[in-house]
Formats: sequence, structure tokens, C-alpha cells
Amino acid sequence: MADRKAKCGWCKNKWGGSWQNTPRVLTDALAKGGPVAKRAFEAMMPMKKIDVAAIEAAVPIHRHADAASTGDMSKSAEGVA
Repeated sequence: MADRKAKCGWCKNKWGGSWQNTPRVLTDALAKGGPVAKRAFEAMMPMKKIDVAAIEAAVPIHRHADAASTGDMSKSAEGVA
């Protein structure tokens, strides 16, 4: 029997075990709290399969600014070889 899919990325196998695949963009947005988390949550809820592009569109995350503030240039244009 194949795994059954449910809303919001939850999967359930034939033995009743459940788990959720959660992309980084979603956990980061939810961790920010406030209106950012609300927009991410509202974008995610109608999904059967989590659509990262739709979450990114609902919650614009400035990766270049985050990379510069942490010194992680692998996420910025300057860090590209």
C-alpha cells in the first residue's frame, strides 16, 4: 500500500505513522511570528503538497540581506563562484 497524503505536507503510512515534510522557507517564516507567520500559514493551509514558490510569494524573504547580516555569502550574489 502506498503512503497516503493529507493536507499541508502530512503523510501517513499503512501502519498509521504520520510525519510532515516542512521546507525551510516555511519554518523560517513561521518563526518570525506576527503578520509574516500569518501570511505563510494562510498560504500553506489550502495546499495538499507544500508549494515553496507560493509561500515565498506570500512571504518575501530577503535572502541577500539575511546573508549579509550573518556573513554567509553563499546565499548572496557575491558568494557565487
